[in-house]
Amino acid sequence: MKKNNIIFAAILFIACGLSTINAQMISLTTKGEVEVIPDIVSTNISITKTNKDATILRKEIIKISEELNKRFSKLDIDKKDIQTSNLQINKEYNWVNNEKVFKGYRANINTKVIFRNLKGLEKIYADLLDNEDITLNGLHYDYSKKEEAENEAYIKALNNANVLAEKLFNETKSKSFHLSKEPKIVIESISNNGETPTPTPRPMYKASANYEVMDVNSSMVDVNAGTITYTKNLTVVYKML
Repeated sequence: MKKNNIIFAAILFIACGLSTINAQMISLTTKGEVEVIPDIVSTNISITKTNKDATILRKEIIKISEELNKRFSKLDIDKKDIQTSNLQINKEYNWVNNEKVFKGYRANINTKVIFRNLKGLEKIYADLLDNEDITLNGLHYDYSKKEEAENEAYIKALNNANVLAEKLFNETKSKSFHLSKEPKIVIESISNNGETPTPTPRPMYKASANYEVMDVNSSMVDVNAGTITYTKNLTVVYKML
């Protein structure tokens, strides 16, 4: 796990002279970041076929969907991670000489699948791309230990604040000559910055991830997941006693 420490400090001293040092307070805004490599991938798969015979069309598209689900099952993908929508069949028309002429039927089935084991993802992704009846609507990356990463980002932000607060209060003590006792600092309050208490990760999507054919004669596709950064911003108020 790659970790980055970034500190942004907004400092506010409230003091009424050296004789009232117990009223000194400091407010620090800090950031903690944790960068991880995604280990979960999800994608939406759209199966589309057309035919002038609705009965034949229905059989064809259901067969493709069932074969796809069987293949996912062989990859040890849990059934709860394979969500298939209802079959939709609509009529299609062409306009000829300002008249609507029946063209045929278009059928569609959507499947959302979650890969929790990324081994073999490149191969199955390439195979799906080769199927003219299947459209892949992007790859969405996620991390299985999200809560741990978020907690670690929180701890990093708090540690950053503690280190900076200790340094600033030590500088204050060194400039104060009328202290009756050894001062100590305590946390008065901690608040999350922003509207949501939990930061939103920035996963890579198909548009920004890298998909490159490794070789002209190979059907393998190199899938570069990138990284996800979990960020926690805290405002910590300290008080010197």
